[in-house]
Amino acid sequence: CEHWGSGYQFSVPNGTYTVTLKFAEIWYTSAGQRIFNVTLNGNTVLSGFDEFAAAGETDRANDASFPITVTNGQIAIGLHALVGIAKVNAIQIIQ
Repeated sequence: CEHWGSGYQFSVPNGTYTVTLKFAEIWYTSAGQRIFNVTLNGNTVLSGFDEFAAAGETDRANDASFPITVTNGQIAIGLHALVGIAKVNAIQIIQ
């Protein structure tokens, strides 16, 4: 499964969370074909992220986890394309 777009927003109770973004490049076959930035509540957590380069090959899962403290009841995940279309395969939020 893949999710394309500029981002996602989740309503959550205030508190501390771990956001895990799950990636796998299942389309492109070399680095440099899909590059994007990722933000959590407006803060850049991945800059110039290349799914293929991070995993080292096509079809290999790669997870990135980030702690976040929520004070406004929202977790906003921004996907900002630099090359190609930004995407994530799955999102996990754990309190």
